[in-house]
Amino acid sequence: MISRIVEIANPARLTFKDQQLRIERNDFPPATVPLEDLGVLIIDSNEVLLSSSLLGACAEYGVSVLFSNSKHVPVGLMQPIESHSLHARVLREQILTSEPVKKRLWQTLVHAKLREQAAVLRDATGKDHGLTKMALMVRSGDPENLEGQGARIYFPKLFGSGFVRDRDSGGVNSLLNYSYTVLRSAIARAVL
Repeated sequence: MISRIVEIANPARLTFKDQQLRIERNDFPPATVPLEDLGVLIIDSNEVLLSSSLLGACAEYGVSVLFSNSKHVPVGLMQPIESHSLHARVLREQILTSEPVKKRLWQTLVHAKLREQAAVLRDATGKDHGLTKMALMVRSGDPENLEGQGARIYFPKLFGSGFVRDRDSGGVNSLLNYSYTVLRSAIARAVL
């Protein structure tokens, strides 16, 4: 089952009661969300009050909590960490993964990324602009940096010829930053 993502973008008081996130806002009846259904909680307002019991329960239930600043830019992430020995063992195994395995995993990720970018461009423009072929050429570790070459094709074709991916600029870039942060949080939660 896919976990829910809840965004709180207005003044609210958030507490934990009866295994649920309780949301209280002026002029609205309280709302609740079972923590077992929640994957990511996004706090996108400086006027949200949180109880420490809620944050602790979020950690216990494996819920990531993402905090944004007054410009709606993600600035912090509370990521649950399971404290039993399995987590430590998995983390140790990830750290000790051999370089060839890391390179093959990166190859798989870049291949999938280029393949999906090709599909998006096909849907948006009617052509994949060579990304399908590029995906098939990715080698272990991506020594030719096909991921970067693909990005230089993908973003301008999708957002217009003047578009440049820049993490520090506004507009579409800030929306992409926000989306990537939420996605990264969900992926990190699943990995943990």
